[in-house]
Amino acid sequence: MSNGHRLARPHWIVLVAAVLGGCASPATLEGMTVVPTDIRSATASAELRDAISIRSVAGGEPTNPLWTSEVGNAEFRAALESSLRNYGVLAEDGPGDYALDATLVDLQQPFFGLEMEVTSTATYHLEPKNAQKRAFDDTVITSYTASPSESFFAVQRLRLANEGAIRENIREFIRRLEAAY
Repeated sequence: MSNGHRLARPHWIVLVAAVLGGCASPATLEGMTVVPTDIRSATASAELRDAISIRSVAGGEPTNPLWTSEVGNAEFRAALESSLRNYGVLAEDGPGDYALDATLVDLQQPFFGLEMEVTSTATYHLEPKNAQKRAFDDTVITSYTASPSESFFAVQRLRLANEGAIRENIREFIRRLEAAY
């Protein structure tokens, strides 16, 4: 092998590492929020309108920039609040008639791949203050696949897949609320 080829090899290694690697970033609020046009009916039932307070959010994991993108509790809570606000059920002024506990049970992520499919599992428990009202308890499992057309970089595709899986999970939770109330 000539010297020219030996010198070129490290450049290829750096280029491949730059394309496949990079720093992981946490999921964004914008990417995880359900907007009103994503919801079947843009208006909530009278029973739920401005009635839900988020009591607790658990199960998230902060992103380690040197490893993989994750969804932290703060990001999940912010996306849930924003989505519920968009749907018109978030109690803005004080505690609502219902307290919501949400737990991100699992976020199944691929280690590598061209298409990154992430599956999110979350539980939602809606507890009424008034014993005469119905409680809601459900587990929602959804997936989202980010393709190379969405981002050339694998770490960005994983973040987009995380965001999409959480957005779809929250959207399905809202759909099930619509059906229950």
